[in-house]
Amino acid sequence: MTDPALALMQEHGLTPEEIDPGGGEVVRRRDVERVLRERGARPVPREGPSGDRVRRNQEAVAAVVTQSHGTVPAAHCLTDLSAQAFLDARLRRRDGGGGHLDLPEVMIKAMAVLRARFPRMYGPAGNGPAVDVGVTVDVGHGLYVPVVPDAQDLSVARIARMLAGFRVKALRGTFRQEELRHGTICLSLTPYRDVVATVPIIFPGQVCMISLGGLRERLVLDGRGQVVPRREVPFGLSYDHRVVNGRDAVLYQRAIERIVESCERLEELLQ
Repeated sequence: MTDPALALMQEHGLTPEEIDPGGGEVVRRRDVERVLRERGARPVPREGPSGDRVRRNQEAVAAVVTQSHGTVPAAHCLTDLSAQAFLDARLRRRDGGGGHLDLPEVMIKAMAVLRARFPRMYGPAGNGPAVDVGVTVDVGHGLYVPVVPDAQDLSVARIARMLAGFRVKALRGTFRQEELRHGTICLSLTPYRDVVATVPIIFPGQVCMISLGGLRERLVLDGRGQVVPRREVPFGLSYDHRVVNGRDAVLYQRAIERIVESCERLEELLQ
């Protein structure tokens, strides 16, 4: 069943048993609209200006959020990720002609390389070789969660190009259905400066979602008791408590932190 079909069913109070997919095994929005026409109900129009597309997209989001909150007992772990090693690496990359570097592609690659150590975090698909990372994209025309497939085999530069392409497709509304399939794990981005924390949902069928906020700077005490500035990013993890306990969640977050906060390990990741 596609997300648009599910959203329309929930809007009109239909159950899956009432929908007969026409010409296939997957229930699509047109199948729901056909049932509504037969009953004399008025389906939500398929076509229309971009505002209609945004509304339909939000209906699909609402369906997933409702299902997640109703079926997944989520727990959360929130911390701060030091951005200094990443910022230094970005500066070296720019000065060396390596192009622009952003934190989401680094995080996606770090998530991919840790699958072997933390397979439980990647759900039922965690025992397989592939890590398909979903990433939230919202440029003001609705929320999308396209997937970076086989992230373990991609360079950080290649992931960055894919994310740039996702933003263009989100702006134009040109995603293909296969690009929006559920991944192995998800990354939620809220890239606004001075965001304190974000608590993402967990997609049904997955085990956890990581969240990143925007870059911020605050004053902290260093090891000598001196006040120093610290540039950091809010770093959250929501996890299905039926599958993952708090200890494993914290160890997973710390493993990501050790990669992103270490100049040496970060450079290895960027190779």
